[in-house]
Amino acid sequence: MQTRWPQRVSAQSSGVCSRECVIAVNCDCGEEAARGVGQRLVSAARPLGQVVLHTQRSAFERAVCGADCAVVVIPWLDLPAAGLRIEELRSRAPEVPIVVVTSKALENARRAVELGVTSAVWLSDLEQQLPCAIRFALEQSFLRLAAANAERACHLSATVRGTVASACRSRTPVRSLDELEVLVGVHRTALLSAWQGISNRELTPKRVLDWVLLLHATSRKTSRVSWESVAEELRASEDTLARIGMRLLGGRLSELNAATIERVRRGFVDDVLTPLGIRAPIRTR
Repeated sequence: MQTRWPQRVSAQSSGVCSRECVIAVNCDCGEEAARGVGQRLVSAARPLGQVVLHTQRSAFERAVCGADCAVVVIPWLDLPAAGLRIEELRSRAPEVPIVVVTSKALENARRAVELGVTSAVWLSDLEQQLPCAIRFALEQSFLRLAAANAERACHLSATVRGTVASACRSRTPVRSLDELEVLVGVHRTALLSAWQGISNRELTPKRVLDWVLLLHATSRKTSRVSWESVAEELRASEDTLARIGMRLLGGRLSELNAATIERVRRGFVDDVLTPLGIRAPIRTR
C-alpha cells in the first residue's frame, strides 16, 4: 500500500533542485503498528517535502530509486535480516541516503554505525529527531550528487575533479589542504598548480572547502542546536564559521540555519560548480 501526502512547506522552493524533495518512508511492522508509527513518521517528515508512505517492502524498494531520502523502520538492527535489508537498499540506490528509525538501545546505536546508515533515529523520539536527520540526509545527498557530477566533468583535470569530489564526498568536512592532498592523492604543489590553470583565479581549493563546511554547518543548525555545538561537531570554531559565512554570503551567521539551506546551496552552485562547468545536482526520474 502506498500513501502520498501533500507538501506543507517546500524544503527547496527555488534554486538548485527543480522539484520538491521526495521522502520515501517504509513501515511494515504489522498493520496496526504500521498505522500508528506511519502517521507519526509522516507528520514529522511532511514539512520537508513530499512524503510517500509504503507499508509493503517491495513497493518501497522500487520507490527508493526515485527518492531523495529513504526512511525505514527497523526495530532491531542486530538481527541478520537488518544488515541484509540495508545492503539491498544501498545496492538499489547507492546515492540515496538512508535514515533508520529503530528502538532506543545501545546495541542499535553501535550497529547503525557499523551498517553505515546516514542517521539513526530513536522510535520513541522520532518527532524530535527525524526532521534533523532528514535535513542532514538531504544535504549528504546534495553533496554526493555534486561529487558524482564533478567526477564526470572530463573537461577538468583529474586533480581539480578529485578536489571537488573528495571535498563533497567526505562525511566530515575537510579542514585543511594537508587533509585534502591525502584524499586527492597528489602533493600540495601539484594540487595548487592544477587549480592555477582554471579561468577563475579567485576559486581556490580552500574556497571549495569553505563552501562545503558552510553547507554541513547550515544543515545541522536548528532552533535546538547552537552554533557552538555545530562548530564543535565539525572541528571548527564559531568564529571561523562566522567569518566564512560573511566572506562567502555577506551575511551574519544568525541568518543561516537548516531552513535557509537553499541560499547556501545556490551560492555553492554559482560560485564553485558553474564556473568549473560542473552540472548542478538535480535528481531526475
